[in-house]
Amino acid sequence: MQQANLAMISRNATTARAQGVTEAGIAVAAVQALGMGPGTLIELDMENYSMTDAECSAATVAHVSGWTQELHRLGYVSGVYGGPGSMMRDMSRAVAGDPSFVPPDQIWVAHWNQLQTTRDTYSPQFYPDVYWANHQRMRQYSGDTVETWGGVALHIDRNWADITLPGNPVRTDYGTNIVGPGSAGFVFTGSMTYWRPAAGSGVKQKAYWTGPSSTEFNGATWSPTLAPGTYRVEANVPDASVATRARYVLTSAGGTSETILDQSTASGYRLLGTVTVRTGQPASVHLADNSGGDTSKRIWADAIRFVSSTPPAVPGAPLAPTAVAGNGQATISWSPGTSGASPTTTYTVTASPGGSTVSVAAPTTTVTMTGLVNGTAYTFTVTASNAGGTGPASAATTAVMPGLAGGVTSVDPVRVLDTRFGAPANPGLVTAIPAGGNLRLRLVGAGSPVPSTATAVLANVTAVAGNSPGYLAVAGSPSSLVNWVSGAVVANLSTVPVATDGTVTLTNGGTSPVHVVLDVQGWIAPQVSTRLSPIAAVRLMDSRVGTSLNPRATALGPGESVEVKVSGSSVPAGAQAALLRVTATDPRAAGYLSVSPSGAGSTSVVNFLAGDTVGNTMVANLTSSGTVRLTNGSTGTTHVVVDVQGWTGPTAAQLYRATPQARLVDTRFGTTTNPGAAILGPGEVRTFRVAGAPGSPVPMGVSLLAVNVTITNGTRPGWVAIAASGTPGIPLVNYVANEARAGFGTVDVAADGTVRIRNESTGSVHVVLDVHGYGTTTP
Repeated sequence: MQQANLAMISRNATTARAQGVTEAGIAVAAVQALGMGPGTLIELDMENYSMTDAECSAATVAHVSGWTQELHRLGYVSGVYGGPGSMMRDMSRAVAGDPSFVPPDQIWVAHWNQLQTTRDTYSPQFYPDVYWANHQRMRQYSGDTVETWGGVALHIDRNWADITLPGNPVRTDYGTNIVGPGSAGFVFTGSMTYWRPAAGSGVKQKAYWTGPSSTEFNGATWSPTLAPGTYRVEANVPDASVATRARYVLTSAGGTSETILDQSTASGYRLLGTVTVRTGQPASVHLADNSGGDTSKRIWADAIRFVSSTPPAVPGAPLAPTAVAGNGQATISWSPGTSGASPTTTYTVTASPGGSTVSVAAPTTTVTMTGLVNGTAYTFTVTASNAGGTGPASAATTAVMPGLAGGVTSVDPVRVLDTRFGAPANPGLVTAIPAGGNLRLRLVGAGSPVPSTATAVLANVTAVAGNSPGYLAVAGSPSSLVNWVSGAVVANLSTVPVATDGTVTLTNGGTSPVHVVLDVQGWIAPQVSTRLSPIAAVRLMDSRVGTSLNPRATALGPGESVEVKVSGSSVPAGAQAALLRVTATDPRAAGYLSVSPSGAGSTSVVNFLAGDTVGNTMVANLTSSGTVRLTNGSTGTTHVVVDVQGWTGPTAAQLYRATPQARLVDTRFGTTTNPGAAILGPGEVRTFRVAGAPGSPVPMGVSLLAVNVTITNGTRPGWVAIAASGTPGIPLVNYVANEARAGFGTVDVAADGTVRIRNESTGSVHVVLDVHGYGTTTP
């Protein structure tokens, strides 16, 4: 052996074979202890050994033969890892000349030549390509490389696999007739050292790039599976600002053509030319890096789509379907797709779950489906039909939930969950939610003020964090309710949906257990007369400088309570409750802020550490004189800022319609509603679509939106604000560098269905916006 501290096998072939049998039994016992049954692949690591020692070679082959034979007897799959010039060479010779040799099912070759291929690139071949040729190979093509994930540097070896592996790996799906990195029909050539991943770029955020060279050094090939016909070929360019020229060669039954594409002139899909596909004569596209471009710029390799120029007999899928919920119904709208060989005559909408359908004659592209079950989340697809038949279904709409819009009932905070000590509504839930685990809790019933008619609960959710960062979400939702860092206590208001049995299930998205506290501040229910009036955020109190309504301009002392005037400006006299954003800034010791009409017996609304700036939104009941009492639950002083976002009362304007949480904005990856993926720069104000757009359950004409905004990857401290127009000036989320934080609030929506988001920082930050509901004037 050429490496120290490894297990040794006998130089005697008979003994070595017996040792292989023994090692196989030990390996099977070990994997069975981990819960992996028959059919599991087990790899034998045979490190490099002398290529000139015939006795060693014979013993090693015998050892592998015994290993494989015993694994097969026990019902497991055999794999062998080794170098091309020793293990792979000797096994290949045994396959060719030793009928007693039992070869492994799969091989794993260590050859650090940077090539993403499973072929033998030696000459002569040590392990000829005819051996282990049926998807039985894996190549370790690069060793001890460093990659950074989540800020952590990892030393790893890179592998290229054409092999049966445990689990259910899934190819990246780019859609019909689109091929890209990670999908079937795509492969790199050349040194993978110089194909660099561009995380977050590309159609599926899997784009790669390389630099130009004088002769081809790096390449990529797209080999789609296409029906016979003629196709327009388009290559996606993720970012034209850093791109240069790229050489593409198109090969098909129609011949070979070459295109030099200047990728720097525009991003998005760019035309390369056309290909013709006939039975037995497929098409391919090859990208080479020898285009003579600017060596300081990038040649992009991402998705290529093949657009048929032959009209289909049936219509194409309708485009951009949207759905808006109502009472026992939903209104679905879409745009026409391609018409096919004859005009479209009918559109059919199908609901899921349930499979209910409704049809409408073309050219109508809006229909209302009735008979839906209130409180059930539905998605909808649309198909088009013509004389030739029915075409493919559209993409599904974002989920919507039919039901009556509700009024808002507010209460002084009531604790219904505390996994540390128990709570009256859920006394038996006294265990932290495990990493990746779920917790089902009661929101309705004894110990809770929430009635059975409630469709959603306004709740302050507090995470008492474990030993790693994480987030809490409603099970099955893409939206986080609260995000935390290791050891933190973090709170955030949210609208939590109530299941028909009066429960909700929460998921711990972290890697360590977390305790959770949930305080009910109100609920949404039909036939409630109290409504909500949104207002553009107004500052009521700022203990640093004072305001006209609350002129105090000194920090709150330890344990001090202060009366805060709420009504009298944007909030009218007689309002029952107000939606307040309460922020602690410059605290001198860790603690919390609480708010209630009397100041007594209140739960925390904001938890903070010394020196932090952190806020949270709450629904606060008002006294008859329109005030609340705010208490500093800390041993040090702290400044406090209070902003009002809306108020409730019988004379308020709007009911509230809760929606299944939907992601409308994600500057990291883009969304259906806002496809762009670009970080917000220092001081940047950007406009986003939130209503009347694909992917959004919010209809046009809405003026009030309830949102949860999460910020992440901030490079410097700052805050994010949202408004319908102008330059938003009241923070919704305060953040520090490299920490994810969330903030809930109501925001105004412009008449064109947009909002403006401002990053007030000297650094950049990514923003995620999830909608929880919206205001409406009709039930």
